[in-house]
Amino acid sequence: MDGDTEQFLGATVFGLNGDEIISVIINYMATGASYRIMQQALPVHPTVSELLPTVLAGLKPLSAE
Repeated sequence: MDGDTEQFLGATVFGLNGDEIISVIINYMATGASYRIMQQALPVHPTVSELLPTVLAGLKPLSAE
């Protein structure tokens, strides 16, 4: 995630249905949209990717320490 533009730079997902999550992130990467747009979008239910807005809400900048 780029802290200035709020764009996805890439993603790695391990585990079951990781391909589903990556396919959602790829669409945001292709459009250059901010991750905040994903937080406001209505996800398909029931899917693993509907958890992405919750995960994104918990993002915090990395510490330089």
